[in-house]
Amino acid sequence: MTWFKKLMIYRITGDADFDVSVLQAAMATKPARKLAEQEMKHFGFATPLPDVDGVESEILAHPVAGAILISAVCNFKQIPGEAINEELKSRIAVIEREQERKVRGKERDQLKDSVIQLLLPRVLPKQKRISALILPAHKLILVNTVKAADAEDLLSTLREVLGTLPVRPLTTDHSPSAVMTGWLKDKATAPENFYTLGDAVLAGDESGKVQFSDMDMAGEEVQMHLDAGMKVSNLAMAWGDKFSFRINDKLAIDKIKFEDLIMQNAKENAGEEASQMFDASVAIMAGTFATFIAEITNAFGGEPKFESI
Repeated sequence: MTWFKKLMIYRITGDADFDVSVLQAAMATKPARKLAEQEMKHFGFATPLPDVDGVESEILAHPVAGAILISAVCNFKQIPGEAINEELKSRIAVIEREQERKVRGKERDQLKDSVIQLLLPRVLPKQKRISALILPAHKLILVNTVKAADAEDLLSTLREVLGTLPVRPLTTDHSPSAVMTGWLKDKATAPENFYTLGDAVLAGDESGKVQFSDMDMAGEEVQMHLDAGMKVSNLAMAWGDKFSFRINDKLAIDKIKFEDLIMQNAKENAGEEASQMFDASVAIMAGTFATFIAEITNAFGGEPKFESI
């Protein structure tokens, strides 16, 4: 089991059918596959389960203890911008020299498209896998990424196959940046069970960013920047004895590191088979994240009231 190291958190805001058989059938209509020769990107679903003796599972929606683990694969080609621009400039120069006129607007765009089509077959494809945990009882979807584009790819593809998926990014009543800045200015205001660590990024309106690593957050240097009006944009924290993490002012979380005690609990709750260990890890991770998200949301003032919830 690969424990999530990143989180983008989405609130389910309406009705959606998360019956496992429904999910399985829907996701099977858009499986991950290799790119066609002139295709730049394809996003499809793959099994979240590890191979067994080299054989890939056909399970796409894996239920564990009320959570559902899913995974998607993005196959894509990325042409370096320099290569496109170099070929485009060369073609434009030939046309302007031979025809004694300027290439502009729509014609330039068409030339760029033809350059991309020319270069595309020469580019080796890349692949990235994005996993997510659906927690229907908590009305949450947790995506193992901090890139909004990757999370939206997964969610929009899931919406495409299901027909509907009412979600929005988790938001809080109070500004995460303002709240975290308060924590550093007055450690007494930090919520119970949360501890600030020695890494932070501070940002100012005109003074750019300042990054601190392995520093005393109550120290003079950090406090001087806070007194000058800088605010926290990224902060390293620990949540009890469960895990450490970094959280930014958009509530994206990365560098999650589970403590050994959590890992040991997964082993103790598992049987001897690898599949049992996998499921025990998913169950503990899902339960841990559900409690953590409730507490961190409360720490930032709770969620705004929306009529659609």
